[in-house]
Amino acid sequence: MAYGLKYQTQFTSQSDANNAEKDYTLQFLFKDYTGGVTSIDGADTTVTQKCTMDDPFAPIKGQSLSISLLNKGNIPITSFQSEDDNGVQVKLLNGTNLLFIGFLVQDDFYEPMVDYTHAITLSATDGLGLLKGVILSEASVRRVFNCSYRTNGVDTVVYFYSANAAFYPQAGNTIEIGGVSY
Repeated sequence: MAYGLKYQTQFTSQSDANNAEKDYTLQFLFKDYTGGVTSIDGADTTVTQKCTMDDPFAPIKGQSLSISLLNKGNIPITSFQSEDDNGVQVKLLNGTNLLFIGFLVQDDFYEPMVDYTHAITLSATDGLGLLKGVILSEASVRRVFNCSYRTNGVDTVVYFYSANAAFYPQAGNTIEIGGVSY
């Protein structure tokens, strides 16, 4: 299941006396896509990134993106639809720094039916909300490993669920979670 880059837009944040402007890239990768990359235009506020939970002590905090793009008659909202919930992967980058990786929410699209340039609205989520209520240390198929990543000076223990019971990383294997290799 490889993802290929199909659409991409670049934008710059606003700056003020305290914050320098930053360049961002928003990428849409489609499952099993092998064609070329099409440059698309963002609307006035191209991306708003939000934390889906306001609890500062929550161990898992999901992220979501609200995305606004311009349709100049060449990229209708149907271009982003997929039969598969994981059919369109979204990445937000600041240079090479990955800020967000997730999937388009297929039932949360919006586009006015007009014949002039207009904004289309998409939503993406990292999918961490699917873990709500799951006690990972008690999941039926789980693996645990210690990361070299430290949070506030404490080694992080990561539990993850795998539908494939035969999958078990060996010492020295690299595992990628959310774009970060462990």
